[in-house]
Amino acid sequence: MSKIPFKKIISLTIYLLLSLLISFFIIEDPFNSIKIQKNVDLNSQVMMLNGKKRSIKNFLTKPLLINFWAPFCLPCLQELDLLKDSYNQYKNRINFLGVATFSSIEDIKSASFAYDINYPLAIAESNMAEKWFARALPTT
Repeated sequence: MSKIPFKKIISLTIYLLLSLLISFFIIEDPFNSIKIQKNVDLNSQVMMLNGKKRSIKNFLTKPLLINFWAPFCLPCLQELDLLKDSYNQYKNRINFLGVATFSSIEDIKSASFAYDINYPLAIAESNMAEKWFARALPTT
């Protein structure tokens, strides 16, 4: 077994430490990445597919998984099977809510029927996705 020169070990160690340090400063607030829980408006209203408005607070009887999506968003449609399976597996422990953005009730109802979505769906009030830091679709 060959010996690794001491200079190489020191160089590699310095390189790794610098990489970690640079990554630390590039990542915005790495130790508080779940800040969204403190900054969201739990009084936000969504319109359910039956036309009734509900507050997000109504869904907080259990932990809540919110998925911001749109019927025209291909990545959103690609993750539906995973969300439906997860809902089937965890619906007794977690509340699920699909919040559609940039969509009409008719589009959401059509997608719900076409893709057999089995968890509650709603339409976001204006700028709700922005308030909840959902900057791209899908966002869960």
